[in-house]
Order: sequence, then structure tokens, then C-alpha cells
Amino acid sequence: MSGKRILVIVLAVIMSAGAFSSCTHPVTPSTPTDQVTVMGPRAVMPGLPARFTAHINFTPDAVVIYEWVFGDSTFTEYDSSITRTLKDTGLHIVHLSVLRTGSNETLCSAVDTFFVGDTTVYTPMDTTSHNFTWHEFTNVQNQNNMTGCWVYGPNDIYAVNDKIYHYNGTSWTVANFMYQGHYEGAFSGNSIFGLPGELWLTDGGIITRCNISNGTALEYRFGPSSGGPLHSSWGISSSDMYAVGDSGTILHFDGTNWTKMNSGTTKDIGEIWGTADNDIWADGFNPQTAESVLLHYDGKTWSEINLQSIGNIGPGNDGVGGVWATDSAGRKIVYITGSHVWHKKDAGPWSSDSGQVTNGVGGGQYIGIFYSGGNSANDFMVTGDGGFISHWNGRSWHRYDTLYAPGDLAFGTNGFSIQGNTACLVGVKDGNSWVLVGQRQ
Repeated sequence: MSGKRILVIVLAVIMSAGAFSSCTHPVTPSTPTDQVTVMGPRAVMPGLPARFTAHINFTPDAVVIYEWVFGDSTFTEYDSSITRTLKDTGLHIVHLSVLRTGSNETLCSAVDTFFVGDTTVYTPMDTTSHNFTWHEFTNVQNQNNMTGCWVYGPNDIYAVNDKIYHYNGTSWTVANFMYQGHYEGAFSGNSIFGLPGELWLTDGGIITRCNISNGTALEYRFGPSSGGPLHSSWGISSSDMYAVGDSGTILHFDGTNWTKMNSGTTKDIGEIWGTADNDIWADGFNPQTAESVLLHYDGKTWSEINLQSIGNIGPGNDGVGGVWATDSAGRKIVYITGSHVWHKKDAGPWSSDSGQVTNGVGGGQYIGIFYSGGNSANDFMVTGDGGFISHWNGRSWHRYDTLYAPGDLAFGTNGFSIQGNTACLVGVKDGNSWVLVGQRQ
């Protein structure tokens, strides 16, 4: 998402799944290491009640409240046990905090995981390999930046800044596209979306459609009546494309005409992705107002999602700036990213992957996660500034630390693409263009 960056301050610390925390607090008599753990079934049947219990090794001098968090649902109880009925199958995380009554002071916290599904046969999701080898290119074609990229294969990658550049597996060369008899450049700021044989570049008031097979290009220019500046595009075919931009702008292309859609919002939109014409997601973040938006299209109407139903998303807290969706093995999964990562399956609730995606840099600050993409529900990557890359293989997140430099403010990611076993990141590093190509072994 060109020109939009997120780095937020988060005050809450989220523990890693399967662990418990210890803490001390002013009670009399005090214990050296007061602890709380979650006890409950490791696997439960969907739709059947399951009981979870808090076990603590201290006796507070006041009545306490047990705060349970299952997904996006929070429950407070004076009883240390709670019964829940859950329908969404798969791995779940339960958070437990023990609060002092009256002050709501957090005395101790714990986190644990459990599985909702057939308790007689638990077959984990097939996994993909984390084993990517990364090749770094700097100062590509003497450019000072790269703003977008698209992967077709290990020897077929495109990146853009002043011009469009092509990687053949060995080197980068200029890929000239002809516009009505002459060549044009000046693509800095453009994002790229690829269809078979076509590149769609988007920025400001122009969308450029490049035909790879014959080297020609066509520009679509939009005036103020079309809405705010455009940032990205996505589509199913060259006659079924969507583009999003500021001030709630969403455009649809039917192969001949672009039509402005009613998005239902005036907030800035930066990213769009979908699985079909009746399942499209768009989101955005305004760095001036710290305002985020998340939209879904069901084939008839764009609807704005209540971000507070997902997590603590809003000015001064979290933001969303990237979205990706897949229909993998008949299961629809969507991810949204900001300083944290959230996902949902089918019609189930949103779940946070925070604590597993290790993008914290200390002091309550996080590397902004701007871009994401994948091949399936168990092959998904998130990327951000400072060379941050993390991969989900269906069972675990893995961060690649070879180039990770969270303190380098001159190291920024502007675009990301993955196809099969090949991934590509582009941006700027120390004032020069930067491209990173990853190949899974």
C-alpha cells in the first residue's frame, strides 16, 4: 500500500500460547512467585460444553475476578471455573487474567491452547516448509526505491519504480512496454497485481494495464469525480477487476468501463483481495488520523466491519493496513495485518495471532506489518519494515532473521508477492532500491 505506514504503541503484553506467567503483587502474606494456570480439555467436540478452570497458588487478600478471553469474546466471573460451547473447529487460544476486585489490577495472567474438533481423531493441518533461501539485490538498475512487485515463478519476477523491471533468475533488466508507439516510465509509487499474461499497475489517478506477451500497455486515467487517489487493484480476470483508494473509493472494471461502487465509507482504503466475486475484502489505514477501515463485499453490497469486534483497533492503539484471503480446501480464511495479525475461518470469529508473530521491538512498540500473501491456508507470509518476514506453515510461525534489522529506519518494505515456492519483497535500504527474492528448498 503505497505511502502508508503503521507503527503503533501497544500497552498490553500478550503471552505465548501454551505458557503461563508469574508475578508478584502486594498481598499479605505475599508469595515469592504467584502463578495462575489454565486447566481444561486439550480437545473438545464442536457444539458440546467444555469446562475450563483457573488454578492459582496464592490466596489474595480481596475477592478477585477471573477474566476469560476466548477468541474475541470476553467473560468475567467470580467463580474460577467457566463452561463454554464452541463451534469453530481448529486450534484456539484462551487467555486468563486474575483481576483484583475494585481496582481491576491484573494480578497474574496465563495463556493456553486447545483443539475444537473430533476428539477421537485429531489430524493436524498439513504443513509447508519454512526453508526459504534469500537472495538480496541492492541498487537495482541504479534506482533509489522499488514500490511494487509480482512473482510468476522463480525465473519470472517483475518489480517497479521509474520503469518496470524483470528478473530472469539471474539478473534484472528493463521491461519496456509501448504506449501508442512510444515508451513510458515514471511508475514510482505504483503497486502491482498480476493476472496470467498481464500486469496491472495502480497509483494516484492512473491504472496501467501491461500485456506481457506483446509488450503493449494501456492507461486508464481517472479524474476527481472518480474519488480519491488509488492505491491497489485485484481481480479475477481482465474483464472483472477492482481498484481501491482514498475517501472510500472502490472502482469496478467489466472489461470496457470502470464504474464507481458504493463502499459505504469515506475512509481511506489501501489494499484489496478476495476469493471470488462474492467474497472480497478491502482495508486501509490513514497515518494522519490513525483511522482504520475493513470492508467486505458479498457480491451485492460493501459492508464495513466493526473493528472493535476484532480487537483493540482504533486511533492510539492498533491499525490495519493489509489484507489477504484464500479459499483453501473449501475453507475460506482471511488475514488482516497492522502491528498485529488477525484471521478468521469461514463464518467463525476473529482470532489474534499476536504473540506468535514475533514483531515486537520492546517498550510496547511493534514493527508494522504492511504486506501479506500466500498460496493456501497453510502457506502464508507477512512482511514489514526492517526486513521483517514471518511465515505460517499451518502449525507454526517462523521469522527469518538473516536480514532483520528492526532499528534501521532507512530500511522499508513497499511491496510483496509470493507464488508457489518463490517470494519477493521490494523497497528501499539506505537510500537505494532493495529487492529480496526467496526460494523454498
